[in-house]
Amino acid sequence: MNDLICVLEEFNNMIPGLKPVLFLLDVILPDGDGLEICQHLKTDSLTAHGPVLIMSANFQVEKMKEWTYADDCIAKPFDIDDLQNRIAKLIEPKDNYFALKFKHES
Repeated sequence: MNDLICVLEEFNNMIPGLKPVLFLLDVILPDGDGLEICQHLKTDSLTAHGPVLIMSANFQVEKMKEWTYADDCIAKPFDIDDLQNRIAKLIEPKDNYFALKFKHES
């Protein structure tokens, strides 16, 4: 199974088998809407537990946090250290080997 899924159709086909550490979505996708995908992920019992971080070029990213199901939002362009810190806060090291490894490497 791929660690990175780039196409909405492929993503939808793989949802039943996913146990993700984090969903990282852009609002504007080539074949879908990141906000709709986020809403689907957070309302589906199979994926609702997974944290969602949405990236957006929209300057109103703070307002986006109020009307989206995402656990966090980040404005593009973003500082890579800021992105890493946000990811580290969303994933729980004690429950996840990858999260612990990620925290030590950053």
